[in-house]
Amino acid sequence: MRSIESTAAGLKSVKAIYVNNPFFNFCGFSISAVGNGTAVLELKINAEKHINHSYNVHGGVIAALIDSSLGVVAAGVGKRVVTSALSISLLKSLPADSIVQVHSKIVSDDGQYMAISSEVFAEKKLVANGTATMVIVGEYKDK
Repeated sequence: MRSIESTAAGLKSVKAIYVNNPFFNFCGFSISAVGNGTAVLELKINAEKHINHSYNVHGGVIAALIDSSLGVVAAGVGKRVVTSALSISLLKSLPADSIVQVHSKIVSDDGQYMAISSEVFAEKKLVANGTATMVIVGEYKDK
């Protein structure tokens, strides 16, 4: 698991951006840390909306968690982004009572595109990972 040094001001600023995000809030995502081109999001699995017919966490939930973390990590450096390409590997199934964390990090930023990598953990074990290309569409004014 990556260790990140979150700044209080950065965390507060990014949380303010996401406080009224309907999808983010519907899913139950929370931002734990933001700093130095990294971010950590958490999700406590809700059996009423996050599991599939096999009583495991639906892969789309993990994909959405990773995708949401991409915007958070970009917002942490003041950039507005949209997902251009997203690749995810689901390594282990998760039971309905899981708590998961995604750790995302900017790998490169050329001013037009941003590459971000993500790792998803449950009980300190790697359960999924992903890589993405993001198109930078603007900036947040307060960054």
